[in-house]
Order: sequence, then structure tokens, then C-alpha cells
Amino acid sequence: MDANLRFWRAEGQSFFQRFLLWSDALDPLLLLKSTNEIQRTRLLIQNNEKTLSEPIQNNQTKQAFLLSLSSIHPDTDKIIPVLFRPPAFMPITLPLALPLAFMNRYVLKSSLMQLVVRKLLPAPLFGLTSAFTVAMVRSPEFENGIEVMDRNGKVIGVSKKAGEKAVMETALSRGVLFGTTFFLPEVLMYCVQRARFVKNPRALGSVRMFVIMSVLAGMLPASFSMFPQCGEIKRADLEPEILSSTEETEFFYNRGI
Repeated sequence: MDANLRFWRAEGQSFFQRFLLWSDALDPLLLLKSTNEIQRTRLLIQNNEKTLSEPIQNNQTKQAFLLSLSSIHPDTDKIIPVLFRPPAFMPITLPLALPLAFMNRYVLKSSLMQLVVRKLLPAPLFGLTSAFTVAMVRSPEFENGIEVMDRNGKVIGVSKKAGEKAVMETALSRGVLFGTTFFLPEVLMYCVQRARFVKNPRALGSVRMFVIMSVLAGMLPASFSMFPQCGEIKRADLEPEILSSTEETEFFYNRGI
């Protein structure tokens, strides 16, 4: 089993553990690490004899794993292109708040249209679009399946059911991420305006952008942590042709992001 997945199995058992790990692994400063540094870190991890059966106490080792989680694809063991690494998610996603800024700047004539277009429509629209995009991009996993492993990391076959489970979990987490990111700021801004915390109307735009950034920064690790990175699937949920080759009862797969 890949070192990244072994790390997730050892350190990411609960939502809170995964949230803390993703909070560190999504640090945009990790994008500045050079290829040589990433390769040296990966080699250090691979040469480490620790089995990861218990939480890591060495902070240097944990930092090495964070760089590996944010830069290395666990299936191919190759360095992920910078724009597709998890730490790049927020810098790339944040500009998608921009259309709301324009919609809030220009007032529509109909109050009902304002309610629908500016308040009600963005959250479900972006949530569904994000989930649909994940499903489309990873559609080959529906058709071809993904590798499943036993608890020792040995690949025992390729499962379409595991692929479906991995894609659906990831699509749901993206829908929650963007749906919440566009819904919660509207609720918070409504409270701010009702309480009149901001006296200057022109400052509301800046406050709105700050709120959106804050919600996005919190929702990124939260959505990534909804499901374990090293997913688990029961024997009864796998294809018969896979089960015929092993007596194991629990199997694991890389859920992806």
C-alpha cells in the first residue's frame, strides 16, 4: 500500500483527525516546494521503516508526510502538477466568488428576481455543478473501476463498485463544499446587515468577500474530511470475481480528491 494511504489509515481515522491533517496539507505555501525537495521527502518516507500502526510523534516525519500528501499521487507515485495539487484548490476556487460580487453590485428591478438570483439560486446551482463536474471528470472510474487492496496493501483486483463509491463520496463532498460556501455567507451577511455592524454601505462588499474567504477556508478541509481518504468497502459489496481470489472480509481503496 502506498505510503500516503498508510498514513491516512494510521492518522485519519476520525473526521477531526482528517480535518486537522487537511488544514495543514492545504497550506498554499507547500506549492513553493521544489521538485527536488519533494523527491527527497518522498524517498525519506519510503526508506522509513515505521509501519504507521500508531500515530507519528516525530514532527519532522509528520511534516514530510504533509508534503507528500499535498504533492504526490498515491496511485502513480508521481508528483502532481502544481495547479492540480490540493493546496492550489483555494487560490483557484476563490475567483468563483466574483460573479456574486457583480450580482450584488447591480440591483435588479424585481424584488422576487433578486431573491431568486442573488440569494436562492447560487448555492444549489454551484453545489450541483461541482458534484456533476467531479462525476464527469472521474467517469472512467465508473466504467473501469479502481484497485482494491487487502489490509496489508496487496492489490487483489479492480472493482467498479469501489470506483462508484469513491466517485460518489467525492462528488458529495464537493457539492457540500460549494453549496455551503455560497449559502452560509448569505446567511451571515443577512445577520450583519440586520444587526447593523457595518455602518458604511460601501464597506459591505469588502465584508462579504472576507466572509466568503473565511467560509471557503474552513469548508475546504471540512469537505475533504467528510470521508476517509483510504476508503473501506465490505466483502459483500464487491464483485464475485474479486472475492474468489481471497478470504479477506475488509478491503481498501484510494478515494481520491
